[in-house]
Amino acid sequence: MANSLVKCLDRMMEAATKTKSGIKKICQPVGDAGTRCFPPRPHDQKIGGRLDLGEGTDGGKKRRLKFQVNKNAENATLKGMAAEDSHKVYATVDVDIDQAATAENAKKVFEELKKKVKD
Repeated sequence: MANSLVKCLDRMMEAATKTKSGIKKICQPVGDAGTRCFPPRPHDQKIGGRLDLGEGTDGGKKRRLKFQVNKNAENATLKGMAAEDSHKVYATVDVDIDQAATAENAKKVFEELKKKVKD
């Protein structure tokens, strides 16, 4: 299962770092807690997972991102995991919202998530 989650995060990282808007959403996340950060819904099946916005941390200097899997994932393992609990959080990361929106910083966010992936 962990391998499927890491591959999902790799697909998400690839998609996010292709565009300036994707990089900005990862590096400087904004919005209400519980809403989606990345990717946009049309990419749910292919990527298989999502990052939802969590609460602010560290006095509002950081924002928590929560990695979850999608019920309509193409990957059978991810789809099965989501069928059991589509709201389960497999990893979280607190993102410094004042950091520069660069592909390098976005990749660091995903690398941290991959380290924390748990079944």
